[in-house]
Amino acid sequence: MSTDKELKPCPFCGSAARIGDFTGCSNNECFAADWHVLDELWNARASQSEWSVVAAEYKKENAALRLEITTLQQALEEAESEWISVSSGNLPEHNVGYECLVTFQHMNEPSCVSPAHYVNSDFCIFYRNDWKPIVNVTHWQPLPQPPKASK
Repeated sequence: MSTDKELKPCPFCGSAARIGDFTGCSNNECFAADWHVLDELWNARASQSEWSVVAAEYKKENAALRLEITTLQQALEEAESEWISVSSGNLPEHNVGYECLVTFQHMNEPSCVSPAHYVNSDFCIFYRNDWKPIVNVTHWQPLPQPPKASK
């Protein structure tokens, strides 16, 4: 160990560094007390002012991310509000071949989304040359309008 260099205090508890063959925390209650670090590595960390700059940058980034999360949550809530609960009894008015999207539970999947047709009071998919009812449908929504053709 180099005795001409002053060691920084422990970054976790603030106690003085333990001086010996290797550096660690002198506080036996601190988890860094068991560390065996070279002096150069012990001191190789940012100063408080450097951390303040980094922390300010992270706070600014955090605020921007929180705003983005809020915006995305609102968009998700709006998108989810387009789903109509089957249990509400509000089913498609057209009873023959009405195209829509449905969510349903399938095997161990929590929720699946599929295009479907509302046929004879059932949400169905065309499977192996026949209409098959989809069981466990929880929600439905009309298909969005197709994009307008560009000229």
